[in-house]
Amino acid sequence: MDAALNDGPLLDLFEVGTPEPLPEPAPPVFAGPGWTVHAHIWAYQPAPDDGFVTAVRLGDEWRIDLWSPAGPLLARGTAPENDVAALAEALVARAPAWTADRSDYAWRRFTDTANALQHTDDTSPRVRAATTRTTTPHRPTPHTPPPTTSSLPASAQTALDRGRRR
Repeated sequence: MDAALNDGPLLDLFEVGTPEPLPEPAPPVFAGPGWTVHAHIWAYQPAPDDGFVTAVRLGDEWRIDLWSPAGPLLARGTAPENDVAALAEALVARAPAWTADRSDYAWRRFTDTANALQHTDDTSPRVRAATTRTTTPHRPTPHTPPPTTSSLPASAQTALDRGRRR
């Protein structure tokens, strides 16, 4: 104890062992052509000018982010390991359209893509991505104006209108 308090040699206090490197984790089931890994972050980019997907393990699921070739985030969500490959391919196929039109939320784009993949019989994610609508038809987007008709009672609507004029 005296050595620790008086800046003495600490080697006498602790057993010093030889560090052993941790074993490399096994590659995930989705790893294949087009996938690379750097510091436990998996990336999928089938062509240099395509958008790209990054996948990071979060417990039992994987967080998947779709990025445009220029860098902005286009879609984001989580999925089980078995769904990552199909989602990555479908998301990358949609990246050009989403890069041009950024009017929807990243989480909504991801959810719509995941739902579309679950409800189609086609085995090719690229075909599914090209033929499936990316948003629900009646879902408002941030740029959709509010409805002109009110669901409020007439007295409440009148009070609200008066408050807006002030």
